[in-house]
Amino acid sequence: MLQSLKRFYESKTKRERIMILCVLAALAGVWYSLLSQKSESVSDELAQLSKRELVAKTAMDKAPEIKAELERIQKAFDKSKTLNATDLQITAEECARNAGFMCTLSSSTTKDAGKFKINTITLSGQKVPLKTCSDFEKEIRLREPYIAISKASFDGDGKGAVNARYLISSFSF
Repeated sequence: MLQSLKRFYESKTKRERIMILCVLAALAGVWYSLLSQKSESVSDELAQLSKRELVAKTAMDKAPEIKAELERIQKAFDKSKTLNATDLQITAEECARNAGFMCTLSSSTTKDAGKFKINTITLSGQKVPLKTCSDFEKEIRLREPYIAISKASFDGDGKGAVNARYLISSFSF
């Protein structure tokens, strides 16, 4: 095969030989460019994998500490006090009532998070005095860590009242 390529090349004029070499050089340049781009993406992926490996090794090295902390936290929780979606609605409404917070509740949503479920509900109130919002937040804090305010937003009217919106979360096993 090489002999036939050599004969083909030698049968061409000097000008044709130069053109063949230029085409081959251009093809080699394109090939090298594509190869270097692929090499760069592979290098980036290797760097990401190295970072992940480092995180995994660190987690594995700290596994006994993490397990001990998890056991300590699990002992601190009373599973009977965790709130499912229905209990979350009832408790949020009770907290609002105790604080004098006239509000509307959305239906609860539940997200599966492995060994436990995260329940969320939105509570909204129109033209609520700031003191009432503060009282409501105190009522919720009394029931932490089983229920918590994940997000709160307020739009004031400049007269001491706000339109309040709370995203309240709980978890259950």
